[in-house]
Amino acid sequence: MTDQNDQSENNPSISGRVERIIPTSGEDVVQPLSADRIAAYLRAKELMFNRDDDGDVFINFDGNGFVLLATGEKREILVVRGAWQVTAPIEMRDRLVDLCNDWNRDKLWPKTYVTVDDAGAVRVRTELNIDMEYGVSDLQLKQSLDCGIATSMSFFESLDKKFPDTRFAQ
Repeated sequence: MTDQNDQSENNPSISGRVERIIPTSGEDVVQPLSADRIAAYLRAKELMFNRDDDGDVFINFDGNGFVLLATGEKREILVVRGAWQVTAPIEMRDRLVDLCNDWNRDKLWPKTYVTVDDAGAVRVRTELNIDMEYGVSDLQLKQSLDCGIATSMSFFESLDKKFPDTRFAQ
């Protein structure tokens, strides 16, 4: 009996030879995810940001706050969390939940949701989580960060259009 690899290599139904190309330099090299790599990407784009003691990155785009972090047991999960700049009164919670549900039904990402703090203030948030357990190239990291931020901003802009005047001012 041969092992599975021998069977697939000798199987006449497999046409051609499959080669795995592993880059050894440049933006395509797969490396472990880290908060330092996230920060390096933002520095390269000359963006202003802050970091906490854990290395998590805090940045704003048009007043909307974002946290970018590497989390998980091995810090292998990229998380892009956004918060809409508007705080809404509790009376708007159901309407905002409906808008989040509509987005989540129609779009692949980011996940959108509503939170309510102890004072009854309603916040709308976005989140994109990507497992990068086996590493990530610079190009993949750039694309993932850009996608998470851009799609979150698209959702926040759609909320801005739905509530242009009041912005829930109290």
